[in-house]
Amino acid sequence: EKRGRGQAPRWYITNDELDSLS
Repeated sequence: EKRGRGQAPRWYITNDELDSLS
């Protein structure tokens, strides 16, 4: 998971995370 960007809150799913879920 890629959450080390520092601009998106934890509850916000990034496109990278959405891609990983599929």
